[in-house]
Amino acid sequence: MRVLLFFSRIALICNVCYVFSVIARYFSVEQLPAFLVSTLVVLGFFAIFLNIMASFLWLVSVVVRKKIIPVSLGVVNLIFLIAQIFNSFYLQL
Repeated sequence: MRVLLFFSRIALICNVCYVFSVIARYFSVEQLPAFLVSTLVVLGFFAIFLNIMASFLWLVSVVVRKKIIPVSLGVVNLIFLIAQIFNSFYLQL
């Protein structure tokens, strides 16, 4: 069951990269190294799919009442998921 906790932590790191990749659209990133920008963008867009799975598994663990993932980590990932869906479908950024 530690795999689920590790999976949720990776999803949180990817969510932070998602935020950086969205913010990078509005600023000049030409000064930054190309590998850093490409890594942030790839992890940022991978975060959407990873976060869907992590949030679903967290909700299943809450329903089953097993405390595998801390509540704060699950809630933060769920908030990121809602923001990502809003950003993807409504703002179309």
